[in-house]
Order: sequence, then C-alpha cells, then structure tokens
Amino acid sequence: YCIIGVRGQAIVPRVNDALQDWATHSLRPVTYVLTEQNCRTEMYSALEAEIEDPLDSSTAFNADLMSKLRITEKLVICGSVSSEYVMNTMKDILKYWRGDVSKLIFLKNDSAVSADYGLP
Repeated sequence: YCIIGVRGQAIVPRVNDALQDWATHSLRPVTYVLTEQNCRTEMYSALEAEIEDPLDSSTAFNADLMSKLRITEKLVICGSVSSEYVMNTMKDILKYWRGDVSKLIFLKNDSAVSADYGLP
C-alpha cells in the first residue's frame, strides 16, 4: 500500500523529470490518479476496484480516465512490473483498450517492452 507522503507513493526522480519536461513542452498538466481511497474495497488498478463499492463511485470503472488514455498518440506505462498495482493497471488498460495496441509502451527497468509482454 502506498500511503500519501511516503517514499513508495512518490514518483522516482527520473520519471518525474520526464513528466515535467513533457508538461513544459506540451503546455498540458500531468494527470495524477489516486487510488486506495476507500477502506471497504481493494483497488489494485488505477482504473477500477476489485469489487465496486455501490456507496463510492470512485471504485467503479474510471471511464473518464480510460477515454483520456485512448486519445493519446502513445501511452507509456511505467513502474515496477512486480507491483500488483502496475500489473493490474496494465491488464485493465489492455482489457478496455480499443484500437491500435502499438500505441502502448510498457517500460520495465527503463527499457521498453511490447504490448504483448505476456501479461496473464
């Protein structure tokens, strides 16, 4: 679990530098997605909870976020592939993706791997 304000929740400096460079050059803000804001369900993906909480719409499939992801020229996903959060987010992106999967770039240890990386 990544508690806000602890090291595990932070973006590593190299990735953060790239995000800030992108924001500066594109004149667009970086969108940050907070998860695990509901203690009644697990949210192992940035797109949806394992079990939706009917009292909390933030645990449902985040169609707005997925719409934003779909309109990108390319989507770069990074993080520790051994992390269940990154892996589940990647699986959900593939599950809901409509269109050319060659736009998806998964980074592992600073090197790109293809969209068919072998996700279960």
